[in-house]
Amino acid sequence: MKPFGGRKQNAPQSVFHLKRGDEVAVVSGTQRGKTGKVLRVLRKENRVLIEGINLTKRATRPNQENPQGGFAEREAPIALSNVMLLSKYQESARRQRAASSTKEITHS
Repeated sequence: MKPFGGRKQNAPQSVFHLKRGDEVAVVSGTQRGKTGKVLRVLRKENRVLIEGINLTKRATRPNQENPQGGFAEREAPIALSNVMLLSKYQESARRQRAASSTKEITHS
């Protein structure tokens, strides 16, 4: 059932191939081709925050730190399906899967 006035929520994934600090590439959407570091993984929403990617402007009220107020740029979350882990040894994004007999990660 949908929450009041909201969209239907997808079930969270059980396995995540990304964690904080990983280098990722955006593979689809308006930010396609850009790379950055994962700042945060939002598990319940199946989204990630990536440093310097998908920036949005937020209005800030005047306060002691910023007496003028104005606009601040912040990262907005991107769907987990739109990013791919960058290989540490090669400069390209690669798909990953776990080997069936061992716990090593293989690249295909």
